[in-house]
Amino acid sequence: MEIDKPSVAIYWDFENIHATLVDQLKGSGTYRQARFSPQDPVVNVTALMEFCASFGSVAINRAYGNWQWFARYREALLHNAVELIQLFPPGPWPRTGRTSSFAWTRLRT
Repeated sequence: MEIDKPSVAIYWDFENIHATLVDQLKGSGTYRQARFSPQDPVVNVTALMEFCASFGSVAINRAYGNWQWFARYREALLHNAVELIQLFPPGPWPRTGRTSSFAWTRLRT
């Protein structure tokens, strides 16, 4: 690792990244209709990692999501050393739990 190169921390809100791309590619609301089923990959994980690495050495690389629906990303995520953090929806307000987990993680690191 280069001493002068800054460190980068990546915290992926993977479901929102995926959902945004699905809706852009297939039309608004498409992801919401199929969110509780296995998802086909649309996120170019390697390209995003290369972009993030252009800012410095990646020191933390964590992706948050309900991985039962994103298993088809397994190879790309493992190849790019992404630490997967499993989040189950806590009830009728799933985003609240994810936001709390992000905030807690950032406070601890």
